[in-house]
Amino acid sequence: MLSPPRPSRVEEFFGVLSLPIAAAAIGVGVFALAQADRYLATGLSFAIYVALPITAGLGVLLTWRILPRHRATLGLVLVSIVLSTYFVEAGFALIEGRRILAAQGADGDIDYVKRRHAENPDIFPALSPRRLAVRRDGRWFRSTIDIDGQEVLPLGGISNKTHLLCPTEGRWIEYAADEHGFNNPKGHWQPDAADVVLIGDSFVQGYCVEVEQNIAGAMRQLGHRVLNLGLLGNGPLSELAILAEWGPLVRPRHVVWFYWEGNDMGDLHREKSTPLLLRYLEPGFHQNLAARQQEIDAALSRFVVDNLEKSRTRSLQNLSAADGWRKFVTLYRLRQTLGIEGDTAIAPDFVTLDKILRRAKALTESWGGRLTFVALPGAATGEFARSAEIEKVTGLAKALDLPVVDLIDAFLRAGGASKVFGPDGRSHYNALGYSVIAWELDALLR
Repeated sequence: MLSPPRPSRVEEFFGVLSLPIAAAAIGVGVFALAQADRYLATGLSFAIYVALPITAGLGVLLTWRILPRHRATLGLVLVSIVLSTYFVEAGFALIEGRRILAAQGADGDIDYVKRRHAENPDIFPALSPRRLAVRRDGRWFRSTIDIDGQEVLPLGGISNKTHLLCPTEGRWIEYAADEHGFNNPKGHWQPDAADVVLIGDSFVQGYCVEVEQNIAGAMRQLGHRVLNLGLLGNGPLSELAILAEWGPLVRPRHVVWFYWEGNDMGDLHREKSTPLLLRYLEPGFHQNLAARQQEIDAALSRFVVDNLEKSRTRSLQNLSAADGWRKFVTLYRLRQTLGIEGDTAIAPDFVTLDKILRRAKALTESWGGRLTFVALPGAATGEFARSAEIEKVTGLAKALDLPVVDLIDAFLRAGGASKVFGPDGRSHYNALGYSVIAWELDALLR
């Protein structure tokens, strides 16, 4: 009997190559198991990040063992799948890079900020409070800001300075920050200067439109006296903290709370690991930030300048070159496009959100105000639809007898997702989207 022909070196190469691919797949599953708080939170995340890679890896090893004559074919198929997948990821990265370059012009964002700050030391990047908190002992996030030997987590920006918010369509959106570093004209902190306070993240701050086109700006044009306390990167605990710090100063008749289904649960997951933020669930707790604005301005200015000097490759969001490679290797953009990146891997914590809303309601009612809840819908499937998360959070608000603004029908009347989202079609609304929100709030608050 003739023995089977000996495989060529190329066949042997592809046959052996299937082994590290299988090992890598199993390694992904084991890593996810080690990060149980993130990757084992839901059945879907367990299936995607643990069951699938481990099963696939073991399947490859079993096939390699019992079908030796097909090892080369197996390796070739696996290599083709891996290369094709990363080719798609590279395509998404290229599209993202071109979009960013088109928005920013010749300079990268950090280069632009460095140049503007060098030309005028009163110009700073808009800063998210979450960038000030870093892991210190493997679990808990601590603020990098220390004032007189005490940990302080600033919740606003640098006051009375120009803030560079974001690049869009070949230009940069910037604003002159108010007396506490928020995106408002000066003078809105005077007694009785505001009837409405807006609490939220970058949607409320006005990312990425001109000041008069954001929600607060559109409401002012409708005759409302509005104080915008939105800040990029905020989650529900940060928003509660902002309300606790600055709400009593202005005592508005209306506080409007915005919840973004795209990442608020993910932000809350991180915030629950920040002890200083958790303390805002305690009645009466605050850091007295308004009275410490001068010290905070100095500390934030040092933080920004130090980071600008140390980094050549970081973006405004404080990402390093290593983060870019990590995103590529972990197929971040592909997973994001498929809807399996980020907050889908985190179990929604509606219990803590309920506690936050109850505390926010009690705070607002302590000066005779009323809390209104707005759920900002995404369009993961290409068009607006009521997700289970939106239904749940609006249910929490209604159970607390809060007025709830339903934006989905209003957005659909305005033309749908393609009309109210910004240039990237997914992350933030455009001027029309913010105007629709203002019209809905105007109809409710009047």
